[in-house]
Amino acid sequence: MTLKLHGKKRRIQVKRVDAVWKPAGQMIQVVIVYYSHQKKPAFFFCTDLSFSVKDILTRVAARWSLKNIFKDLKEHLGWSHWQCRVEKAVSRSATLTCCAASLLTLWSLGQASQKQPELWDPLPWYTQKATPSMRDMIEQLRARILDQSFYAVNHYCRIMAEKERVIRSLFRLAA
Repeated sequence: MTLKLHGKKRRIQVKRVDAVWKPAGQMIQVVIVYYSHQKKPAFFFCTDLSFSVKDILTRVAARWSLKNIFKDLKEHLGWSHWQCRVEKAVSRSATLTCCAASLLTLWSLGQASQKQPELWDPLPWYTQKATPSMRDMIEQLRARILDQSFYAVNHYCRIMAEKERVIRSLFRLAA
């Protein structure tokens, strides 16, 4: 069958088997998928027997982005490094981490809509990248913050130089 998975049309071989799974205590569907680029098949299980193979594989593909965001939250935004001991602190930390990820993504999308010449630097071994990763967004934000801080220092230096020029000219007039 041909399905649109992860934004691309893919030709896959599929086998569906109904089986009894003791931990579930009921019949389940086992979907065996043979991808052309993998040696071993992938197995997916579903407890709802009314779902079609297409429904199951589409939902699994949609779920993948959720798995990726949680992986990024743990790796790049410190989700797993909290040092909280109180229940409210834990729930607030989770909320703040998710807010930080959302704000970072919105900021990055805003930067992309301004048609910045280099939204992120593609790695030499990954030139077909369609969207920036969380790491790319963080690196872009760091670069922008550094640019702004250097601009602020440069701007401050220009103001100080102008003040110094005015003070020297006043001393010359007084002398």
